Amino acid sequence: MLVGVALATLMKGPGPASAQTRSSAVEEAGPSGDVGPELERLARALRDAQRTHLRRVGLWGGANLVGGAVLAATSDAGSFGRAFGVQSAGWGAVNVGLAAMGLLGDPGPLPDDVPSVLAAEDGWTHLLLVNLGLNVGYTLVGSTLLVAAGEGLEGPTTVRGHGAAVVVQGLGLLVLDALAWLDSRDRSEQLRSRLPLTLSAGPRPGSARLTLLSVGVGP
Repeated sequence: MLVGVALATLMKGPGPASAQTRSSAVEEAGPSGDVGPELERLARALRDAQRTHLRRVGLWGGANLVGGAVLAATSDAGSFGRAFGVQSAGWGAVNVGLAAMGLLGDPGPLPDDVPSVLAAEDGWTHLLLVNLGLNVGYTLVGSTLLVAAGEGLEGPTTVRGHGAAVVVQGLGLLVLDALAWLDSRDRSEQLRSRLPLTLSAGPRPGSARLTLLSVGVGP
């Protein structure tokens, strides 16, 4: 769920601190030639992947919102189905809202140099890792409710319904975030292994210029 909150910031690219870093870390063509088209392809692939992920989250949320609402409306009060439906519909509404925020927000310009693209991709990867951890936590919370329902709690059927719904939400979001994380990891490896990257320390008057050149060897 955290992904929808943070995505608008990530899609706008690095902030002022990153811009200051870029002033001393610039892209150059390197021995293998111009990397502009490949860099733009990877930057655009990240942007497209983020929107694809948000659409998936929105579809998942929409299905849970509609299905949960119908189940809750057609189930008896205090039943497993009523609790499961209410919990599912609530999660669905939140996920639809977060997905809409990300898709309708201004993504800003594409990053246009290697450090910026790497920073954007790494930020996306780290955000997805945080979400994967949260999804595991959601699943554990739901599982705890299922176990607790059999320990003499009042209204165990309702507790089981809510717990089962939370488990389903945690597992569903875990799958979606894992797919996005694997995709991001592949792009990050391409950036680091296939693009010629030159990081230069900005020279001061009378000082030497230190350049670190890393040239990837691609197929």
